[in-house]
Amino acid sequence: MDFPAPSAIPPVLPAFLDAFRAASLNPDSQPPAPHRPDRFYKVPDEVKFLVKCPAVDPNTVSVSVDKASKHLPSSSLLPTDKDSKAMKYLRKKVYTSSTLAFRATNYQIHMSKYALALLEKVTKQLSDIPDSPAKAQLSSLISLTSQVTRHSIKCSYDAAEDSESSAASASVLRTYSWLRLQPLPDDIRTKLLDAPLDN
Repeated sequence: MDFPAPSAIPPVLPAFLDAFRAASLNPDSQPPAPHRPDRFYKVPDEVKFLVKCPAVDPNTVSVSVDKASKHLPSSSLLPTDKDSKAMKYLRKKVYTSSTLAFRATNYQIHMSKYALALLEKVTKQLSDIPDSPAKAQLSSLISLTSQVTRHSIKCSYDAAEDSESSAASASVLRTYSWLRLQPLPDDIRTKLLDAPLDN
């Protein structure tokens, strides 16, 4: 019995494509994270930072501008309160969306591993079934399902890695909004993007 092989380039599901287009056409109207899946994908209390955008770390160095300083730009060059609030909201949207994707991927990995455990139990029961063409087909089907499940886990790990990168990008948005207006060399500005600074 032949089983259809999955496509190397699968088509995008219409529902996914419609949702993506809707978000792309109206990005400002999109919430930080969809409420229904946000409530579904739970995490333990010790990693609640994956649910809510964390506040400023108490160990963060707070950077402010002294108007009388000759070494810093005038306050007119600093982001306005409106720009700061917009950047803060954008950071929240990027962070919560990426962590939601991370939590959903975490669920997917656990479900795939659970499916593998069930397949292993079914495989052990095959020894009790007399040899027959049906047994051979069932064994082949279990093997293919196991391969697909393992590939699904690999895809989930890739998606989780991408979510981590998106969350990291969110963490530097506020710092970048301040640094982009400062008269600093590019190499210094790049180093400060990863420094524990708040403004």
